Amino acid sequence: MNAVFDTLSFAKRLEAAGEKPEVAEAHAMALKDLVLEEVATKADIQRLEVRIDSLEKEMTARLAMMQWLLGSVGVGVLLLVIRTFWPA
Repeated sequence: MNAVFDTLSFAKRLEAAGEKPEVAEAHAMALKDLVLEEVATKADIQRLEVRIDSLEKEMTARLAMMQWLLGSVGVGVLLLVIRTFWPA
């Protein structure tokens, strides 16, 4: 993961507020682990973009197929109506 969290600066702020150095460092490391676990990297976002593009293409193809099927059903219904009301 390439995200950055400045643990030294955070620990120094805690120490300046009166926290013991060992406790300040422990808090800084725990917070770093928590924050970085939830941060999406550029690589994570790029993987999602690729997946979204793939899904978009798949859904476009499915929609086109459904349009053809619906059109075919519509033509079939129209032919049945014509045959029923205007017999040859």
